[in-house]
Amino acid sequence: MTAVEQTFSTTHCRFGVARRDVTPPVGIYSRSWGAATHDVAEGVHRPLTATAAVFAPLAGDGPTLALVALDVGWFPYGPDELGLRSAIRERSGLGEAELLVQLSHTHAGANTNSRLEGRPGAELIAPYLDRLTAEVCDAVVEAQAAATEAFVTYGQGRCGLAANRDHWDGDAERYACGYNPDGAADDTLMVARATDGNGRTLATLFNYACHPTTLARRTSGSSRASRAPPPTRRRSGRRRCGGSSFASRSGTGRCIACRSGPGAWERPSCSRSRTSRTPSSRPSCGGASRGRRSSS
Repeated sequence: MTAVEQTFSTTHCRFGVARRDVTPPVGIYSRSWGAATHDVAEGVHRPLTATAAVFAPLAGDGPTLALVALDVGWFPYGPDELGLRSAIRERSGLGEAELLVQLSHTHAGANTNSRLEGRPGAELIAPYLDRLTAEVCDAVVEAQAAATEAFVTYGQGRCGLAANRDHWDGDAERYACGYNPDGAADDTLMVARATDGNGRTLATLFNYACHPTTLARRTSGSSRASRAPPPTRRRSGRRRCGGSSFASRSGTGRCIACRSGPGAWERPSCSRSRTSRTPSSRPSCGGASRGRRSSS
């Protein structure tokens, strides 16, 4: 097969990345979804992490962006999230518009409501939030210090993992949480890879919209802390592409969920990212730097 050269959008900037372990303690209150049969985390399925990436201009003054990918489901109490952002900005010197904190929306993490009382393990939430804040701040500051000249190259593909789960129950005349084969689901997979001047991969980023509920019916995983479902993709990204790999998801609304995993609806289909040169049945960012770069 003849290789096809492609041109990809690329940002030439300074880039730094750092990661911290933010796994919650065993015993913390972690009931996070309707079908849960447990109240506390009984162990750790896979470690939860905070990964910070900093994008800065090559020289002189200019906008800086810090992206934090954080394995937290959500912040039920707004001041907890605001406190985290305030601490990051104070430590890093970033402006309000220069900090983006993206939550993985994992359903297998700790409850992060510092005001919660009267639940098993609730007394561990506030200390955990303190440690979480310290680790995230350290990651952002380390990423700032590690920033080096880099090229960030972007690509886009598709993956059929997600499916519409708003099923209309005609008898009950209401929507139920169930596979809707006729419903649309966004299958866009966005990938970016940061490389240094020697072509060494510093980090691989991807964005995919899907509700992370793959452990909901798995007995061995549902009661243990986990960053599901991205960990396998993150490990695969690091193994195949090198550098740090982390996910940033959007559109995790109630209508989009995984069609594979425990109780799978059907096997997903994926296509290789458009940044690659050869066809494949799996998404990949491996070919991102092989084409010609065009600055943007």
